[in-house]
Amino acid sequence: MKLQSISLAVLLSIGLVGAAQAAIVGESSDVSKIEVAATGSLGPNHPNSGVGFGIQDFYNGAVVAFSGFNGYADGNGVVRLNPYLPGLPPTHAAIGYANYKQVPTQDVWFGEWNAEAKDASGNRLGTVDPTTHTVYYNGKDADTSVPSTGTANYSVQGVNNYNGSNLLSGTFTANFATKQLTGSLSDSSRTFNLGTATINNDATISGSNASWTGGPSGGTVSGQFYNSQTSLAGIATFAGNRASDVAFGGKK
Repeated sequence: MKLQSISLAVLLSIGLVGAAQAAIVGESSDVSKIEVAATGSLGPNHPNSGVGFGIQDFYNGAVVAFSGFNGYADGNGVVRLNPYLPGLPPTHAAIGYANYKQVPTQDVWFGEWNAEAKDASGNRLGTVDPTTHTVYYNGKDADTSVPSTGTANYSVQGVNNYNGSNLLSGTFTANFATKQLTGSLSDSSRTFNLGTATINNDATISGSNASWTGGPSGGTVSGQFYNSQTSLAGIATFAGNRASDVAFGGKK
């Protein structure tokens, strides 16, 4: 995994984005599949700038703004992209299957992606390839420090193999005195447990004991606080079982 932090002030100096000066920080579980970064306007088809992502198989990983696809959000607010959306040209066949969501009122995003499965002859199958499952998050106004006292509860949601009806939700509790983040996320049949993650002094989150109830354990947690700890986002990954990886985000 690779943590990426990009200062918009630096990008401004080379003329890529506007005047805001804020840290955009995010992470992808597999940078050979998904990149997270800042982006500027890419013309009339993708005019939005700011927090973005790039699919490496699609236009050489060109980074586009998450917000540019809000029109594809479902009733849960999850943006759902796939190669068979009405009106997509054949050149978009490599877009794969992406599900991502915005933390309410924050320029902070979290999601997952899979390539499309193909048979031995390379024919497209119209389903996801679970061996390519990649989770990610990215956000603006990343914090660089946290308080030394106090607690905060976050209303958090998560995605793992999202199908339109299995959005994960729950509560994470941050104890800034003990530097611990705990909590769980559930849908109607599954529960993801964050374990006891560490809140680091630089406002990052790390852990090594995430698990699924009745499923894999020992998951690695990585995340970030944003906007004076108003929000957080992160991922949990399970070695050798990437289909179980989770992306999450939430707000106080």
